[in-house]
Amino acid sequence: MRTLGFIGMGNMGQAMLKGCLNVFSADELLFTDLNEKNCISVKEKTGVDYIRDAKTCAAEVKYIVLAIKPQVYPTVLSELSGQIGLEQIVISIAPSYSIAQLKEALGEEVRIVRAMPNTPAMVGEGMSGVCFSDDVYTEEEKALVRSFFFSFGKMEDARNRPCPVRRG
Repeated sequence: MRTLGFIGMGNMGQAMLKGCLNVFSADELLFTDLNEKNCISVKEKTGVDYIRDAKTCAAEVKYIVLAIKPQVYPTVLSELSGQIGLEQIVISIAPSYSIAQLKEALGEEVRIVRAMPNTPAMVGEGMSGVCFSDDVYTEEEKALVRSFFFSFGKMEDARNRPCPVRRG
């Protein structure tokens, strides 16, 4: 099982993947995107392997990064519903989807890290607000999530503060 898998390789997905290569080896990473030409281009630039569908990508990694546009979320969440294992963690960067909405779509037992990176991540200077679901995470898992976000900038961790939960 690989460490991180990205579903979506738009500007933010590519920025995060590029940053990850400062911390993780290419063989620890995996990605998918609907545009095959984009997949080929990103693979040539980074050396990171790609898979053609979200469900397979998610099955092969521990940490699943949802780096897709909010309008694509319903389709991807439907594909992934019931497919995320208890040992996996989903990292979502969609501003319009709360932890509660993601758990409702993927399963209440799914561990979610909700984050809001900003565009300076494209040059390794991003600032991400990060909020963990109320589930149990090991110290190693928390450290890996921090390494992920620090690979393309800085992060503010809301673990010790209440995380707003929006329902509906």
